[in-house]
Amino acid sequence: MTADKQKHQEKDPKLLKLFAAIIIFMTVDIIFLREYLFEISVRHQIMMRTEYYNRPLELFFHSISESCDKYGITLISCVSVSLFPMERAYMQIFIQASIIGANNILKSIFAQPRPFFLSSQIKPLKCTLEHGDPSAHTMFAMAYYFHFTLCVINSFKIQRKAMVWSFYGVFFCLIVSSRVYNGYHTYNQIFSGIFWGLAFYYTVCDVFEESIHNMVRNVRQKSLIQLLLNPVTYTFIVGYVIQILLLIYGLNYRPTPSSWLQNTIANCPNYGQRVDPNFSDFERYPVAIATIALLFGTAVEQNYFPSRDYNIHLTNGFLKHTARILINFLILFTSTIYMPFIPNDSSFTMIVLLKFAIPSFVSGFLVVSVPKYVFYKLGLIDLEHKIDIKNQESQVGKGNKNKTKIR
Repeated sequence: MTADKQKHQEKDPKLLKLFAAIIIFMTVDIIFLREYLFEISVRHQIMMRTEYYNRPLELFFHSISESCDKYGITLISCVSVSLFPMERAYMQIFIQASIIGANNILKSIFAQPRPFFLSSQIKPLKCTLEHGDPSAHTMFAMAYYFHFTLCVINSFKIQRKAMVWSFYGVFFCLIVSSRVYNGYHTYNQIFSGIFWGLAFYYTVCDVFEESIHNMVRNVRQKSLIQLLLNPVTYTFIVGYVIQILLLIYGLNYRPTPSSWLQNTIANCPNYGQRVDPNFSDFERYPVAIATIALLFGTAVEQNYFPSRDYNIHLTNGFLKHTARILINFLILFTSTIYMPFIPNDSSFTMIVLLKFAIPSFVSGFLVVSVPKYVFYKLGLIDLEHKIDIKNQESQVGKGNKNKTKIR
């Protein structure tokens, strides 16, 4: 039996289990959760905003919620690249970019409103105009931060794992509470985010983990065409086609109710008339192009930069760790520094290209290439121990026997 055939036989049962879980959840969600929990949640949220409103609590939840938004996620990505081995860091950022693409497709399919679409009494501090189901923040807390916690435990050889997981549990509860209290999501959208986050983590970090690791290890052996024509690129293209079809379907057969638009315009005046969630779902999908940029950035670093022969070790000391994180964050921040100056009511093309597609590709490329070279030039990585490339490449394609696990 060939290695490829054996891998397919191992993946098939996992994919069948995943498919069965999706069918069961969708059935329960459609029959029991979607309408019932949605209506209860909106009533509760209007009550919380009118009778039990607390400004300090709202600001506290807003600050917590930002950890699953642009700058919070960027910081975690910088920490990952600055502290973790290449494969773990790559997986961390890959999860980030692909969650956004998957989440926007799901939102376009379910097309359920956010609470502040329905009531002018629920005014969010920060407007997010995509549909609400499933909650992207909950998916990030479930998959992205779960993976990050595992990487921290395994990279730093932490013995008191229960304490670390307790912190993660508290953080997760605060994230989902913030999304409900601040009027961004309903109860059923939170449950949906939990399920799809788990399903996403299982798919990427269990079913396809070995394939992704091998792809990263093998970049020195690939031509430019081979780097471009890979399963990640195909998946992105298929996802984009699906997103386009969903946009066409939504605009022609499931248009956004005028009451949603009126409430959203009242709650989010800075966006002008550009508040249709069908367009917002589509505009944000190009963030997933970072999954392609990651592979190109890794290939450039591994083929052309002298830093390729060295790994980032955790024995460099706290000051070097901190310096690497700050340098990484500065590089990414400067690559997207212009984004706040693009008006929210700009043209559709400007929003797609300048706010999402271009900065996502540039950031994905830079985060795995330039920072490590800068660390190398500044002596912020261990230059005394070279990576055994021949031994590393010999592991590629050998199956589960040599599978690099983070768990």
